Amino acid sequence: GLKVPLGEFPLPDDDLLLLYPGTGTFDGNFQSTLFLKKNRWSSIIDCQGMIRGTNKHVYKPGATFSSTLFVQRSFRKWATFGGIQYAWNGTDYQDHKAINSSPSLGSILTGTIGYSIPYKKWLFQGNYHLPLVQDLSLGYTKQRHAFVCSITYFF
Repeated sequence: GLKVPLGEFPLPDDDLLLLYPGTGTFDGNFQSTLFLKKNRWSSIIDCQGMIRGTNKHVYKPGATFSSTLFVQRSFRKWATFGGIQYAWNGTDYQDHKAINSSPSLGSILTGTIGYSIPYKKWLFQGNYHLPLVQDLSLGYTKQRHAFVCSITYFF
């Protein structure tokens, strides 16, 4: 696929970047997903990658790659799942010079467990993330555990 910039992109060191995330670049991306199901068990293997272009401020975000493996067990009205996620973020560049201070630079392997509860056209989910191995921002950044909740409505 191709991601196309449609809005204004602030300077990379501008506070607005935190409020309105985006890169302002044309990016090539790919994704591959495999979903398998047997009885009450299912698994998903997903791989995604993005190769970034350079924006009008001569800023080039680093390339990214992520991969996920989840296994899920369904029960009568709910399901539980677990798995691992791997993410790698490449080096950002400003004026063709490497920016090695990005907090997301590097890689991380995370273990995840969670649950999902469907109700009519709604899906309620919660999951817990625990970093297993990480090397972020040359060792200056450490990601801690996280709990994520989401509510989805299907049209």
